[in-house]
Amino acid sequence: MFDYRNALKIDFTGMINSFESFPGFNEDVCEIIRQKNHNVLIAIDHAIKMQANEPVCVTDHINLSGFNPLIGPNHECGERFPVMNNIYLTNGLPKIIVAGLKTGIVPSEEEFCLINTWGASALCYNLIPTAIIAAHAGYKILGVLTPENKESIDKLNQYLLSLK
Repeated sequence: MFDYRNALKIDFTGMINSFESFPGFNEDVCEIIRQKNHNVLIAIDHAIKMQANEPVCVTDHINLSGFNPLIGPNHECGERFPVMNNIYLTNGLPKIIVAGLKTGIVPSEEEFCLINTWGASALCYNLIPTAIIAAHAGYKILGVLTPENKESIDKLNQYLLSLK
């Protein structure tokens, strides 16, 4: 069991008041994660496309972004090639696999259906590079995706208040 109250909390939606808010994945996100003051990271991101119409927990990911945030000199916080198996935590929300895309890419319905055949039922921009850096630094990750609507954000806030 993990203590979520002491987790590092990163929000890419800009709608969760008690979280560090970022407009997108960047070097500042890397730096905060690499400080390694926590064992668990809770990361919230908007889904670009998603089959569900409510917040969901990520259980695994497919990196289709063509980007790896570990390129360049290795940071002392972890190994160059972190193990990505079993890094995601789940807790009470429906579970999904997500595909990470390059920022700005919006796939057609046909492309989304193809990605869906690979096992991903949601798409996002920021969660996957964040998870890679977090795994590099030795974190477990509670990755949550949410649609961009008020009802889902309200449900997400209730969910986050329930974490202990």
